[in-house]
Amino acid sequence: MIRRYLTEVVLDEASPYYDVVIIGAGVSGLYLAAGLPRHYKALVLSKDSLSVCNSQLAQGGVALTLNGELSGHIEDTLAAGAYVNDLRVVKAMISESESVLSRLIVYGVDFDKNEGNELNMTMEGGHKKRRIVHSRDTTGMALMEALIRQVEDRENLDVLEHAFAVDLISDDYGILGVSYWMNGEMHCVASNTVVLATGGIGGWFSRTTNAPVVTGDGLAMALRAGVPLRDAAYIQYHPTAFKLKAGGYFLISEAVRGEGGFLINSDGKRFMKGLHPLMELAPRDVVAKAIHDQMCAGSKVFVDVRHLSAGFFETRFPNIHKVCVENGIDPRVTPIPVEPVEHYHMGGVMADSVGSTAIKGLFVTGETAGTGFHGANRLASNSLLECMALSERILRTLDVEAPKRRILANYKASPKTNASSGQAGISKFALCEIFDSALPLVKHSEVLEAALKKIKASFDEIEEAPLSEPKAFEVYNGLQVAKALILDALTIKTSIGSFVIE
Repeated sequence: MIRRYLTEVVLDEASPYYDVVIIGAGVSGLYLAAGLPRHYKALVLSKDSLSVCNSQLAQGGVALTLNGELSGHIEDTLAAGAYVNDLRVVKAMISESESVLSRLIVYGVDFDKNEGNELNMTMEGGHKKRRIVHSRDTTGMALMEALIRQVEDRENLDVLEHAFAVDLISDDYGILGVSYWMNGEMHCVASNTVVLATGGIGGWFSRTTNAPVVTGDGLAMALRAGVPLRDAAYIQYHPTAFKLKAGGYFLISEAVRGEGGFLINSDGKRFMKGLHPLMELAPRDVVAKAIHDQMCAGSKVFVDVRHLSAGFFETRFPNIHKVCVENGIDPRVTPIPVEPVEHYHMGGVMADSVGSTAIKGLFVTGETAGTGFHGANRLASNSLLECMALSERILRTLDVEAPKRRILANYKASPKTNASSGQAGISKFALCEIFDSALPLVKHSEVLEAALKKIKASFDEIEEAPLSEPKAFEVYNGLQVAKALILDALTIKTSIGSFVIE
């Protein structure tokens, strides 16, 4: 039995009220906040500081279709997603390209331009033409800097950093508010419009490109409120991550291959030849599995840029070049060793093409959303597009249907706990091991079954434990998310897209 609430929640007439509460402060959350009409009073809850999120790490760019040429982008998205995408959602997201670009230009995002002062489009895996706008190799940072400037300039926005959102408060008629932990205390705010923008699940994997704070909290909050997930088992492994000396992984952007970089094995062979017509620029699931197979056969894999024009790599990819050199690899003379690591969750909280969920007033955007846009495998640089396109559509919905306060005299709910039960019965490290073992690039049903038993046993231990601080909330959320992902994975009997089972 899953708890409805992790802690006591209390709302009454004295509770602070906001027209909109946004949970998450990455690109999707801040884009939404910055676009709200100035007469809307809004609250943004950031789990950490504004500088700590996955959005800051995004390198490649934003896939945009301009001048109305949608069909090619749509087809590339469907092909990458193994044609199990929701076509209506795919069309809706891509059709927002010009609206998104217009807003970003107004916000002053510094996109790279060519000598003719036109946007410099790059190429990435799965795309058959150049359609990705970028800011050198730190596009996410450029977006976040611009969005933070916009948000800081808005008097109608309250932004709370280090505020851990704990639960969505709702009744049979819709959303009522949010509970959150900050400065050692629980707080509750009232709102009849709440947007989940908490990102994905990558913080639960030891081999990931994600920030550690990204632990699926929004997914767990939605599950406790009764909102299902969609495509939960579809997890993307990025093919080319570089292991850092200090630990962790650094993404070698797909744009490196888009600008002419090769993939080679220990013998110097371009092994993608013959595996896919697009070779190094095949969709990520294809390239990741090919690298995995090379490594299983005893070979190492490298991104090779030694053949590119002198000075090009360090100019086009200054941050990647800097990180590689700091870690003992000069890409101009030595190929970059890479391997697949967890990168992105195609699944999420079930929502439609405007981010609406099964609860009235609850919306979801960005990687947290499960709209069917990505299908079984995300097309490169469609993630930042989705972050902003879906937020754009939510803004339009809120403009038509302005948030209205639903009068509520009192609302109080408490979890059933046993004060003697102690804290969570599983450590974060042990839970990470479950994610790593059960949900690697290549999955096995017997391992999934064993992991599910461990999770159920952990729930038995934790169910009546009083939870009172973020570490415990995070572990409970992780258990819920792991259970949902594994249960979904066990229903899929054949490999498709990013989901590989043997």
